[in-house]
Amino acid sequence: MSEVIKVEAKFCSPYIRRFLQPAASRPRTTAHSNIISRFTPVKIRKSYVIGWIRRPSVHRIELSPRTNLVIPSPHSFEETRMRTILISPGETEKAKAELSQIFSRFSNDVFGVLTYIDHTTPELLKSIDMKLSLKILTSATSGEAKAIARKFECEHSLRPSVNLVKLTLLEGSKEKPLFHQRWLSDGNILVDIGTDLKTGSLGNKEHMIVLYKVTRDNELIKKFWWYWDSTEEEISERYNAKVKKEMVYSS
Repeated sequence: MSEVIKVEAKFCSPYIRRFLQPAASRPRTTAHSNIISRFTPVKIRKSYVIGWIRRPSVHRIELSPRTNLVIPSPHSFEETRMRTILISPGETEKAKAELSQIFSRFSNDVFGVLTYIDHTTPELLKSIDMKLSLKILTSATSGEAKAIARKFECEHSLRPSVNLVKLTLLEGSKEKPLFHQRWLSDGNILVDIGTDLKTGSLGNKEHMIVLYKVTRDNELIKKFWWYWDSTEEEISERYNAKVKKEMVYSS
């Protein structure tokens, strides 16, 4: 017989998946949990099924104070979905071609969150019209920050400007990603890439590239600009933890 476990967390993020996994991935389950977020910008109020608690109890899981931008999903963006492309393992070239076609549709300056990037990311962004500027938030550069900066300098020199900002959560001597998202937008359309924008990731596993129609009043976009415009101190205060904000590349 299932039991209900109440979990309260002031800040919810994808990191909660380390503790609570969706029911689909755990067919043999013995308990349900209700997740309640009291951090209003994060709209997480879902029920997950968990399979390793076998006696009635109430658990308070202590999570590090994190929050994240709302991830585009069918639940929150379904009415604006324009196109969905399924990418199967090994279809790297298909993913590149589809993204190139979508990127070429951008008509205004481009901005977004690409959590994990490497030296191949700048090349994958070349299909965006060179008349447009780029503003990108990232959290992990695969130890290749200098190589990425050189690539942007060489391959995007014709753009009016390129700004790449890295945001990380400091836990002791370690830096951890602040986001877990991969999307780009020009304020009119938004593409959820579904995996890291790196050549080695595009065909690594099955994922979906989803194109949405959006406006600049979209909550996701407004949150992006809050992170972009806020100081390191303001973001740290919001997280109740030390956050590092640094410019990886600017032109």
